[in-house]
Amino acid sequence: MDLITNFVVFYILVTNLISNAWAVKFRDCGNGEVTMVKVAQCPDEPCSLVKGKEFEVEMNFTPTKDAEKVTFHLSTSVFGFPVELPVDDNDACGQKFVDCPLKAGQSTKFVYKGLVEESVPMSSATVIFNLKTDDHELACIETDVELLDPGQDIHQEL
Repeated sequence: MDLITNFVVFYILVTNLISNAWAVKFRDCGNGEVTMVKVAQCPDEPCSLVKGKEFEVEMNFTPTKDAEKVTFHLSTSVFGFPVELPVDDNDACGQKFVDCPLKAGQSTKFVYKGLVEESVPMSSATVIFNLKTDDHELACIETDVELLDPGQDIHQEL
């Protein structure tokens, strides 16, 4: 291989190792605003997250309404009922999860880094990520995850 080909192969490998995020299957529970969801620790389906470890979610969406203030909500479904999960500060703008203000029709990226609590009793769950402004839903997705105990850690850390 020539020098240029070697450089291109090296660049692709390094880029993949640095980004280390994979698209995951999701269900849009909003109005079809979400175009892509990636989770850094999920090369396989279902997405496997390790209890006690951090995870990172990236969601691309196009809001249908301008928004100065955006709140982030994380929940799960237990026996078919939504249960809100604790988020230290759900101000998506103030926490820099998303660049505000949002403009209707403009593609937007949401990035959230969180921690899977070790005390979570479940081994699998449906997780719901929801972004809102006032009473208007900006984006909502559901995705299925497998929750592994720390000894089952098969993925590298962030």
